[in-house]
This record gives sequence, C-alpha cells and structure tokens, in this order.
Amino acid sequence: MPYSLVIADDVRITRNSLTESIDWGSLGFHVQASFSDGAQVIDYLKSNPLDALLIDLKMIRVSGLEVAAYIHSHSLPTKVVHATYTQSDKEFDRQLNEAINGITAIEEITSQQKDYLVALMNEAKSSVDESQKQVCKGKFDAFMLGIGDVSVKVISVLSGLSSIARFFGLGA
Repeated sequence: MPYSLVIADDVRITRNSLTESIDWGSLGFHVQASFSDGAQVIDYLKSNPLDALLIDLKMIRVSGLEVAAYIHSHSLPTKVVHATYTQSDKEFDRQLNEAINGITAIEEITSQQKDYLVALMNEAKSSVDESQKQVCKGKFDAFMLGIGDVSVKVISVLSGLSSIARFFGLGA
C-alpha cells in the first residue's frame, strides 16, 4: 500500500514541478493533494490521515514551520520534509523579483535536487514504518497484558471449579 503524500508550495511552478516531475508511485508514494498555502494543509490534516508532507518553509500566509508546529502540537504521525528552493534570503528575493517581473522563470528541480529529495522521502518512509511498528507493538503489548489478566481469572475459575468438583466427589 503506497504512503500518502501531500505537497505544498506557494510557487505554482515549483509545486507543479515537484508533483509532476517525480515518479512518486515508483518511490512508494501516492500524492493525495497539492496546496499553495499551509492553511490549506492544516485544513486537510483535520480530516485526512497523512504519512508524509513535502512542504515549503516560506509561504505567504501560513508557513511550513507553522504547519510542522500544528502537526507536533496535535501529535499527528505525519512525517514532514521541508523544502526551500533557495539557499539564502537574498537569493530568494532576487529570484522572486525576477520571476514576478518576467525576467526569468523559476527552473524545474535539478537531478541532484531530485536525488536528495528521493533520499529524504525514503527516510520519511522508514520513519513512518518505524512509527507504525511502535504503535502495533504497543497495541500487541496492551492486548497481551489484557489476556494475561483474563488468563489469571480463567485459571482461578478453573481451580475453583476443580475444588467444587472434588468436594462433591465428582473428580478423580
């Protein structure tokens, strides 16, 4: 079963590039949705379980950091991979101004960036698997504890029945 993934970036070209230029299915992910703002992601998370979130740190209204804080404060199992297109604020501002003024378009992600992203998403999958194992182990341990209590009660009842049977001379 594929891992669920949401992609969020306020720059449409980048969001589309991340969504369409990577074969997420071959990586074991299914892109459930893509959003242009963190507020949309939070609304989505309120009613949809999610394994992994690939989100831009800098968005206009609600940032990726705010979404991560929401996920943490609500103890959601979603693994967050932050992606920021630029190396510095100055470079970010320059690229944004050029893109807005039509001088240049933001390029698609490079193959090196893709490889790095694939490695990060594989780490996210491993983390999801480990979290699910811990939840299953916790449920199993709780179940075994419950059975342990029941088995003590069953043994106690059987012991009592055996004593009653001996009292009436019905047992060997």
